[in-house]
Amino acid sequence: MQVKRSASELKRLHETAEEGISAPLFLLPLNGGAETAARRGTAYHKVFETIDFGKDRDEAELKLFLDELERRGALEKEDRELLSAEPILNFLSSELAARLARADRENKLHRESSFVMAVPAREADPSVQSEEAVVVQGVIDAWFEENGELILLDYKTDRNRDPEHYRENYTAQLSLYARALEMTEGKRVAQKLIYALGPGELLTL
Repeated sequence: MQVKRSASELKRLHETAEEGISAPLFLLPLNGGAETAARRGTAYHKVFETIDFGKDRDEAELKLFLDELERRGALEKEDRELLSAEPILNFLSSELAARLARADRENKLHRESSFVMAVPAREADPSVQSEEAVVVQGVIDAWFEENGELILLDYKTDRNRDPEHYRENYTAQLSLYARALEMTEGKRVAQKLIYALGPGELLTL
């Protein structure tokens, strides 16, 4: 029987295996801190899903944009309070945002792209040595075409400021995303990027 798991769940499953925890994924406890972190991450993703990367904004203009998201019901008031203007404004002034804006003008930017694909069970669950197919589903934050090549981008809202934290914890997840994108588009993913909002750094995996 095929089991459907998200790429984010797979990342957590890999982490628990490394820590020696054998409990099934759905039995692992979630505390308030984890729930708040998840809500914060979702709120930032809502912003980057809809914001115009090519428009210069100061803090007042960003507030108006967030007001509009809240008015439309795209952003809950409680989740908006988890956002900070500084990391958003820092991102919008980055070279990466300029690349995204250029791709958007050329209709080569794609945001929040869902995928479903099958992988061997051993890749989905390190405790299972089986080639049986397991269905993986996920959502790619953003990808764009640049100079004929595909660029994959994932936003991370972890508070950790150590670049190695992101490489160690998210390389497997982005590799799954890249494989799914290559299967869908029939082109090679030239770059797998993480933009870490905590340190405000762009990382290449």
